[in-house]
Amino acid sequence: MKAPGSGPHIPSNPAGTCRNDLLPFLLFLGVLLAWRVSFILTCRLDLAPDEAYYWDWSRRLDWGYYSKPPMVAWIIGASTRLLGNTILGVRLPAAILSTLSLLPVYLLGRDLFTPKVGWAAALAAAANPGACLPGLIMTIDAPLLFFWSLGLYTLHKALKRPEGLSWWIVTGIVTGLGILSKQTMVGFWGLALLYLLADRDGRRTLGRPGPYLAILVFLLAILPDLVWNYHHGWITLHHTAHHFEGAEKARGLSLDTFLRFTGSQLALVSPLTWSLAVLAGTWALLRFREIPRNARFLPFLGPLPLLGVILLSTVQKVNANWPAPFYPACILVAAAWAYGMMPSARILSRPRWLFWPGVWLGALMALLLYGLPYAFDHTGLAKSFPDPAYRLRGWRELGRMVDEELSRLPRPGRTFVLARRRQDVSELAFYVPGNPRVYRWPGRDHRVESQYELWPGPVDKMGWDALVLLDAGPDILQDLAAGFKGCDLLKTVSIPVNTKKSREYTLYLCRELRAWPEADLAGGKALPGERDAH
Repeated sequence: MKAPGSGPHIPSNPAGTCRNDLLPFLLFLGVLLAWRVSFILTCRLDLAPDEAYYWDWSRRLDWGYYSKPPMVAWIIGASTRLLGNTILGVRLPAAILSTLSLLPVYLLGRDLFTPKVGWAAALAAAANPGACLPGLIMTIDAPLLFFWSLGLYTLHKALKRPEGLSWWIVTGIVTGLGILSKQTMVGFWGLALLYLLADRDGRRTLGRPGPYLAILVFLLAILPDLVWNYHHGWITLHHTAHHFEGAEKARGLSLDTFLRFTGSQLALVSPLTWSLAVLAGTWALLRFREIPRNARFLPFLGPLPLLGVILLSTVQKVNANWPAPFYPACILVAAAWAYGMMPSARILSRPRWLFWPGVWLGALMALLLYGLPYAFDHTGLAKSFPDPAYRLRGWRELGRMVDEELSRLPRPGRTFVLARRRQDVSELAFYVPGNPRVYRWPGRDHRVESQYELWPGPVDKMGWDALVLLDAGPDILQDLAAGFKGCDLLKTVSIPVNTKKSREYTLYLCRELRAWPEADLAGGKALPGERDAH
């Protein structure tokens, strides 16, 4: 092996004699999946508001939705049609997809470097708190991470034989499914093309039809969603643009947003693993021509966009989950660097020994994350410390309370449920027995602020009563009551979340619906607190 800093030495065919090592890795994935499913079945965490929101989408399958492409609704819809409207039905796809996303990471590490690198990268990718959440909470991150990781592997196969077309077509299909999961997947091809332009062999590949065929397949996959957006005023694009308004309005660097984002990544990926991934990834990007030819695309699809998100955090708020799809390539680079198979200056070679301590630290942090819900449920921990999972508690009790109130009303069979916040709407739809259709009041301006305004309101329920839950003051009631014969105060209720927190609601009975406002699609704008966190 060459000395650190003078370029790595890679065996000519490191994977040629290690095909039998796939079975142990598949067994590892099976154990990990069983662990995650057992956690879903035994923990007492309710659906997160985003999970319930996407589940409600899955009851009305379409080619697009207010804030995201349709894949998450399709997947939840398929699962709940098999397992019912249960927590397992919603969350099982998250456990399966996040576990399977480790397989391309292992295969890439094995094929590009050695089986040890494949194992190291997969274990590092699994052993951190950030990997636990997509495996337990069914949001858009689980399918995005799976298709991005799989896209890395299929792109590697296509680049290995650039004159062929089959792997390019497969890559187009995989990335097309990814863009139907989350808009971030658009960056995959932008980064891949940037690599092809920067690399000498890549420029020769651009002279072949394969990349263009892959991009064509990718565009065909998103075409139905684009048509849906066209007919809905490009609402998804407008919603996505809100995430970057902070950068447009920024007047200078923001140390606060940078520290908040960096702190979130240190907590999610583990301090050592994240620091080493940034260190090794940055150096690999600067010296990518010294990387073995088949692996040169990795810095462009991991470290480069991660550095871009870090820079973005210096001017605006950045959600902690935004760089999630970039970590598979980052961790692959870090694992190869730890085994001396990536370019490294002499001074940068010294921290290599920290890679495995970083993995074990991440595993410990992940185990603590798994254990916290049980600790808060079965010990007195909640009396002394705030519960980090409070957003996943209390919804079951809210559903029972609303069901009991409905049964006491004069016309329970002709009474629908109405709420202001889309989080309350989706959670009530899931947790009120029978999973009724719950409606969201579109507000005084009647603007589109969630998927609920894109669906018809209770126009087929003229003359019905409404049980209304408000989490704010009565100022909204005057505007709402104009559409009913009258509204009466029922009670104020408090739903405990833990020993220190509760959700407060005021319940009204609004009698005989007379009119329902049409939402203003052209003026759709998300209100603070209503934006999708993903």
